[in-house]
Parts: sequence; structure tokens; C-alpha cells
Amino acid sequence: MTVNMKPTKEQVSDWIENFVPKIDLFFVEEDTLAMFAEHLSEVLVVPRKEFFEHSSYNQIQLVNSFMYWNISDKVKYVIVAQPDWISKISVLSKREILFNQYKVGRGLIFPMSLFPFSSSLPEDYIFEEKGEKFLIIQSNIWN
Repeated sequence: MTVNMKPTKEQVSDWIENFVPKIDLFFVEEDTLAMFAEHLSEVLVVPRKEFFEHSSYNQIQLVNSFMYWNISDKVKYVIVAQPDWISKISVLSKREILFNQYKVGRGLIFPMSLFPFSSSLPEDYIFEEKGEKFLIIQSNIWN
């Protein structure tokens, strides 16, 4: 038996408030960071070791959402950004940094098959790799 449940707008708002990270994190390799030099004035760039040791970034919501345990050892820096930062950079830069998140094993990346309403999702956040489409979730997608 299948039970269809549709959350209310209030429930969805509560989920967003409690479970969606308030900041965006981008895990990058050293050469990738250099590609974004012109876009880094509005963000905090934290070396990997310092990031993972800092109590502000060890909240269970961040650890679980971004799946820290799965992040590639090649990552040398973490870009800590406000949710609107990604929308301020060029489409080409946005696609590059988002696809990089897939390559380094960051969480909040899901197969498109989980999203039956995919036509309403921004194409900038949808990628295809090895014949499968996937969506990279950032704060502005949740909202």
C-alpha cells in the first residue's frame, strides 16, 4: 500500500528553518580556488585543516548535510559563503564550482529521479555525469 503525504507550507518552512544550512560551503582544491580569485572578496576562505577543527563548522546539520566524511583528500580549502553569493557569480563560474562539488564528494547532491517536479528547478544546478542527471542543492534552491 502506498500512502501519499503532502507536507503543509508551514511544515516545509519548519524543515527549512531547522535542517537547511544557513551558509553555503564549497569544498575546493587549490587550483580550483585560484580560478575563483575574482569572486572571493565576499566570502571566507578557510584552509581545510582549520575548517574541520573549528567548532562553528562542526554542527551536526553541517556535518550531515555536506557529508564531511566523504570529502576528497584533494580539497585544500573551504569557501564559506552567504546563500546569495552563488547567484552573484557568472553562470560559467557557478557551473564550474557546483560541478566541482560533485567531483570532491560533497553532500547535498541527489539524482534527478528523486525530483518529479524537475522542470521547475534551475538548469544551472543540474548536471549530467556518466549518463545520470543530478541536482546540486544550495540554500537558494531550498528557498
